[in-house]
Amino acid sequence: MNKHIVTICGHSLCLLSDESEAYIREIVRTIDGIITQFNSRRPTQTIDAETRLIYAAIQLADELFKERMENERLTESLRALRAQPAVSPQELEDAERKIALLCRTLEHATEERDAAKAELEAFIAGFEGDEQ
Repeated sequence: MNKHIVTICGHSLCLLSDESEAYIREIVRTIDGIITQFNSRRPTQTIDAETRLIYAAIQLADELFKERMENERLTESLRALRAQPAVSPQELEDAERKIALLCRTLEHATEERDAAKAELEAFIAGFEGDEQ
């Protein structure tokens, strides 16, 4: 565990965490930002540090719960999408029939081409025989 000394709302704290220094600094910056925002909304009021920290905790908890709900909604949407087949069995069957038809058509076209080629070669060979 790493030892991190941070100052929040004028209070120095020692945090033990496996997280990086940059991560801890970002958390402290977030909390300080919330407190600064809270203070700017009440410039004429003197509010103790405990109340400001409670406000920050409430706001962070609110954000956390909203993110969790959004995560659950997205997870459920993903589950629903995974449960749906990419194509219906009927669409798959239709596609397989079309592929089989295209394969037969290609086979037939290849046979006709080969026959036309053989006929053309025979025709050309007939001319070559006449020239001699």
